[in-house]
Amino acid sequence: MGFGISESIVERSLAKAMLRGVLALPLGVILGFIFELVANLIYNLGLGICAQMGVVSYRNPAAWIARGIAWTVFGAAGGTIYGIVGQSMKKAKYGIIGGLLGAGLGGTIFDPIRPWPPRAVRPAARSASRWSASPPASRWAWWKAR
Repeated sequence: MGFGISESIVERSLAKAMLRGVLALPLGVILGFIFELVANLIYNLGLGICAQMGVVSYRNPAAWIARGIAWTVFGAAGGTIYGIVGQSMKKAKYGIIGGLLGAGLGGTIFDPIRPWPPRAVRPAARSASRWSASPPASRWAWWKAR
């Protein structure tokens, strides 16, 4: 939805942006449910194969690959919608290829990078995020209260 609307905004065509937004939302919802069922089926099949191989933990790279393959389905969905909304076969082709590669890579490395940052760093990271999200007056009050 964002790509289709942003392209139209860059082209300075409000009517085209509205049309693409109206097209992308229902397409995304409908195809999202369909592709979710397919991705879930693929993921469960992958985990079943992993279980037959003796994998008992999500920390095993075989489970990572199963997730990556399932996520490629969602990448393909995004590229398909982008091509349909943009009314271009070329956009659809490149959107699907990019979605497959990006989602596959993201799904594969999701578990290996998930425990980062280490537990000792997490409280500091949380307080830093609160610091940056708070308005200046509350930052001053927080600093004074220390």
